[in-house]
Amino acid sequence: MFLLILLAILIPILPEKVIIGLTISIFLAYGLVRETELRITGVNPCTSYFNTLLLAAAITSTMLVGIPRSVIGAAVFLSAFHGERGAIKNIILFTACGLAYFVYFYHATKQSFSFDYLFFLSLTGALAASLVESVETKSDKRTTLLLAAATTYLIFTIYALKTTLLELAMAFTIAFALSLAATKSGLPMKAGC
Repeated sequence: MFLLILLAILIPILPEKVIIGLTISIFLAYGLVRETELRITGVNPCTSYFNTLLLAAAITSTMLVGIPRSVIGAAVFLSAFHGERGAIKNIILFTACGLAYFVYFYHATKQSFSFDYLFFLSLTGALAASLVESVETKSDKRTTLLLAAATTYLIFTIYALKTTLLELAMAFTIAFALSLAATKSGLPMKAGC
């Protein structure tokens, strides 16, 4: 968990190529020290971190093609907080963690930001992450959470700038209700995931 948080904290501070090299180095060092192997299902915590660090290395390399650093950093940061807590607690925790990271990122990079925008961005990632956590599966949830959060943050970042605050509020109220209903009803578990 510490390595993921450290990596996320360094993303707004260090140059892109340094971050990519650091992520690959952390992945290789962790694999050598822990003597773990890549597995998709039936993972233990060490293998889960190994998988997540591999995916983090792949995702951080997308900075070279224009994927925003904030999206990558927030997804990596969020993946450090994987755990079974229940739908509401996960949504609250993931929203708070996402919001804290985005505020940190924009302060560290001295960029202006809208708190409303960051809140909805954080909530979007939290809903996706909470849904991933609620699915009963033998697959690696931490790695899936990283991928889901990164994808959700990226999609929101691309399309949210074309909407008003009222439209965002309505969309996320509906999304929150549907996500919560799906999670509470066990729908993800019945979908064959």
